[in-house]
Amino acid sequence: MALYHAIGSALVSQDEINFKAAGIRRFAEDPKQPVEFSNGELSRASSGPKLRDAAGNEIPFQPIGLGKPLLVQLRHVYRGAQPLGRRPERKKMLVTSAMKSVAQFNAQPRAINFLTGEISQQTGFSYVAATDQGTPIIYYSPALTVGSSVLTIDVGFDDFSPAFLNEVGDFLQQTGAIPAFLAQAAYLVGAGLVVKLAAAVAERFLERGPVFTGSSAVDFVTPGSEMSQAGFKVLTPDDFPNDVLRRHDMGSSGQLLDDTGKPYSGEIPYVTFSLDGTQRDEFNSFEATQASAALLADYFAIRDGQRTNLDLVLQGLQLFNDLKFRRRADSVKQRMDRINDPNDPELKKLQAEYEALIKNIKEEKLRPSNAV
Repeated sequence: MALYHAIGSALVSQDEINFKAAGIRRFAEDPKQPVEFSNGELSRASSGPKLRDAAGNEIPFQPIGLGKPLLVQLRHVYRGAQPLGRRPERKKMLVTSAMKSVAQFNAQPRAINFLTGEISQQTGFSYVAATDQGTPIIYYSPALTVGSSVLTIDVGFDDFSPAFLNEVGDFLQQTGAIPAFLAQAAYLVGAGLVVKLAAAVAERFLERGPVFTGSSAVDFVTPGSEMSQAGFKVLTPDDFPNDVLRRHDMGSSGQLLDDTGKPYSGEIPYVTFSLDGTQRDEFNSFEATQASAALLADYFAIRDGQRTNLDLVLQGLQLFNDLKFRRRADSVKQRMDRINDPNDPELKKLQAEYEALIKNIKEEKLRPSNAV
């Protein structure tokens, strides 16, 4: 597996990021000093893909870090020559993702991001068709409190049965912006509902592993590593050849383009995702839905194909999450009150942590009256 960062006009490996870290930091402070990479540069004239609104104004990525919002989003999926060793006809594509803190032992439930119609080899997409189900959202937090996480994206292809498409697709249509999560025992959780897949459908889903899987760290605290930065990232199962890296850079939709604007059409598949610090209130229920998928499937004895409403349970989980954040915030506040020097660096660090915890509390009545 390989991970590349889109920086300026270059696709840069993690090793080169670490090697050129000092220069990248200097550029952030003084853009007059360009940074040369093996396959491009970071300079004023080449500062990376630019997203624009309807009026043509640039929409920059917002900085990310502890205490700031974090939106992780799929931007482009390219099939390449996958699946290898199988007939190359058009295949339906399933894309799932999961993200968790490195401090968590148990696996997080997988989010079903895309379940597409048939797609040919060496083609890709940045948005699913209106007739297909899916959402690009992988993860959202209004104020990140986890210093180090790992993100995993799986891509699979199959001739999914009509039963699978109907049962899963019908559920995905109801999930809106928040993806449906595949919980243990083949439960789907999302949009205030839980449904148990029919046994045959669940077996079909689980018997085929992904043909491409990739993982990436989202890190802000690990000593000896560079902090994650906002922007586009590219996951591939194999390293791109140097000539591909030299000739291609990142388009504004997350697609790899050559210097003539032609999309990459090689055999190596890739998935582009982005990290961004823009606040998106419509995704505030993401973590509660994810928690429900991880916790609730064991507690519902429902038959295949049956659905149960989860709205009240989700509200209870949200209050439970709020209480956990409030308790952590109170503990941090007690540590702050024991520091007498207002210029103590530890006080500033605790203040940032306290503010991040408060931002995660949705119920106003559970927020401290002196919250900033």
